[in-house]
Amino acid sequence: MHDPQEWITRLNMSGKPLSKGQKRIAEYISCHYEKAVSMTAVMLGKQCGVSESTVVRFAMALGYEGYPEMQEKLRSMVRQRLTAEQRVGLMEETDRREVVSTVLKNDLQNLRKTMDELRPQDFDMAVECILSARRLYIMGLRSSAPLAMFLYHYLHQIFDEVVLVQNLLISGIVGCFAATAQDLAEKRLTRPVRPAWFALVCLPFLLPPVLMHTQQPFRTTWSTWTELFLVFMLVAMYLRGTKLNKKELAAIVILGTLAASWRSECVYYLAAIPVLLALLCARRLLRPLAVGAVTALVLVGYFACSRYSSALMGEAWQYKMIALCYQTAALVQDADPVEDAEALADIDRVFDVEFCRANPETHGNELRGGMIAGRGGSAEDWSACQKAIIKLALKYPKSMLRERAGVFYNTLRQRQNGQSNQKIAFASAFLLYEGKPTQDDQKSFLQDSAAVQPLNKELRRTFIVDMASSTDFAGGLIDLTWWMLPPFVLLGLALAVLLVQRRWMLFFAAGTFFARIPLVFLTAPDTYFMYYLTPFIAGYAVAAAAVLCAVLKRKLKSERITG
Repeated sequence: MHDPQEWITRLNMSGKPLSKGQKRIAEYISCHYEKAVSMTAVMLGKQCGVSESTVVRFAMALGYEGYPEMQEKLRSMVRQRLTAEQRVGLMEETDRREVVSTVLKNDLQNLRKTMDELRPQDFDMAVECILSARRLYIMGLRSSAPLAMFLYHYLHQIFDEVVLVQNLLISGIVGCFAATAQDLAEKRLTRPVRPAWFALVCLPFLLPPVLMHTQQPFRTTWSTWTELFLVFMLVAMYLRGTKLNKKELAAIVILGTLAASWRSECVYYLAAIPVLLALLCARRLLRPLAVGAVTALVLVGYFACSRYSSALMGEAWQYKMIALCYQTAALVQDADPVEDAEALADIDRVFDVEFCRANPETHGNELRGGMIAGRGGSAEDWSACQKAIIKLALKYPKSMLRERAGVFYNTLRQRQNGQSNQKIAFASAFLLYEGKPTQDDQKSFLQDSAAVQPLNKELRRTFIVDMASSTDFAGGLIDLTWWMLPPFVLLGLALAVLLVQRRWMLFFAAGTFFARIPLVFLTAPDTYFMYYLTPFIAGYAVAAAAVLCAVLKRKLKSERITG
């Protein structure tokens, strides 16, 4: 059951007369299914003024074996409709004395379900894969990050070649940037350049916002570094001037697929990659057939990843709805209730229009929760809603731009106004661990892990806290590093200079990063710095590369004069 309407349909088709108590249960679940999902049979009965046995009989009257099965069907619906924050909020509304009991019962139910669905042959296959592997790579994102650390700890005690792919890949990419820059310079100069000059290439990656986000297990971080590495690799191949081999083409296919499919706004890489490959082809570093083959494989990989993601997450309505909450609220509040009645009615099929109009000063989670709590609809409803939003956006462009500009402005100053979640709590919680371990395995982990036990705990704590929330002189300097406009301006200036110089490869490479800014401006669901991380790093990286290039040109000119 993935639609609230399906619940009502099932009630109507049950063919069995419902008692007054069962009707109250049906009415409550139809209107508040997002709350009912977290209730036990006792809690639901108490809410509806009936006994636990009445709730159980109600579930069986609908064709379920019992209340747990009905509750699981409700969960499958809610998982697609509500965010994690909303689900936590719903739990807070329940009786606190019942929370522990509810959580434990749910865990037991999940364990039973796992035991029922887990096939021994699948488990044996996973064990064989681990035992036969030469090297084990472990990666965890978002809430899976602590589990990845846990798995790494225990596998590291058994196997020698275990790698936690967290910051290792990012460090490797930064190292590639610096090493490639030095290699390209040494091929053009007869005299060696001081390595200190190449440290300029590393400076953009050491800025506090970048360091802060590097520690975050969000897919945005990985997407950013994948994009940077892909474009950098193509530019380096162009500047190197040697024909591409099969391994390099395979790397482009893999990185291109990941860059285009990791986040929805990155779909424009499907157009950017062929353009960059065509420029390589124009320099005879790549055959036209290879350009077509790589482009086709990236497209196939993109659609395969999209289908796989859809199969895992379903329609992921909550993400689509959240992404349009702010824009929709602004348009609904400025729309004429008479002239735009049809459009508002279509939007109301998905979002709560009445709540939007009644709460013009509400923002953040409260606004999103009020707009989408208990809402949803069919694919047809969603299509009609999107068309109505586009219609109102074309009719009231100033409303849309005003709302988008407000989100962008708050993103610019997020470190001052505290509206962003890109803070210390999520990014660095395990790095600030100071508790005393109670078990030997925990003690071993904390003592052996360099990531958790630094040489100077106080230095780490001071550094992380200052990056997150310091307000003194050092905090003021850090605030400047969070300001996004300078790298955006630098990136724009680089585009203008490269266009005048007709350096097309570098122009389109920088343009790929710059294109992200208007896309995020129009689509950002909230004031999160991380959405702009790619152009932020790219702007400073391009500026550092320009300074380094100027230094190298001066040295080359000096060599020619003296030679």
